[in-house]
Amino acid sequence: MAGVTLVSLPGHAAKTNMVTDVFADSVTVFGPDHKPMGKLPAAALLHRPVVGEDPTTGLLRIQTDTGVVMVKPGKVGTSAKVDLPAEGDCRLLRPASASREDSSTSGLASGCN
Repeated sequence: MAGVTLVSLPGHAAKTNMVTDVFADSVTVFGPDHKPMGKLPAAALLHRPVVGEDPTTGLLRIQTDTGVVMVKPGKVGTSAKVDLPAEGDCRLLRPASASREDSSTSGLASGCN
C-alpha cells in the first residue's frame, strides 16, 4: 500500500481562509438548519477559519470555539479573494451617495451586499 507524504516548501504553505474583519459589534449567526441562533460578539468570529460556504444559501461557515456557525458574507471580511457578482445579480439603481439624508449608501437593489 503506497502512502503519500505532504511536504511544505518555503513560500508554498497552504493558506487558510480566515475572518479578517467583522463589520459590527455582534453578528447574527445561523445553524445548520439555516435558522437564526442569536448573535455572537465580533471577537468570537475574528481570526477564525472559514471552513466553507453553504451551497444553498451562500452563508459562510466559520469555525468558532463552540462549533461551526454560518454568517452572511457581507457581515465579515475574509482573507480569501472574493469574486465580484456575475453581471445581472445586482443592479445599480442610482449613484452611490454618502449623504446623511440618505440612509442607503450603496445604491444597489435590495438583496445586494
